[in-house]
Amino acid sequence: MKFSNLMLFTGAAWTSYRLIKNRKTISQEVVETSDILDKIQDNLANIQHNLSIIQEQRDNIKEMAQDLTYKYKVFEKQAQAQISQIQDIWQ
Repeated sequence: MKFSNLMLFTGAAWTSYRLIKNRKTISQEVVETSDILDKIQDNLANIQHNLSIIQEQRDNIKEMAQDLTYKYKVFEKQAQAQISQIQDIWQ
């Protein structure tokens, strides 16, 4: 048997021993990682849902802003007309 094969076998045996020795810790970490990934996916879905709501509301706010701008311009014109009438009366 070559020395390199012996070293390779020894390394594999040592790695297997360490894996078996720490199997509980490793399995706990796998479970925790799985739980964390599930929570991340849930959070991602929640964020995407909230983002769609925000985009819908942004469109609504944009429409409201346009409507308010129009109403302000109409109000301003009416106010100017009334101010002109009042000034004409007082002169």
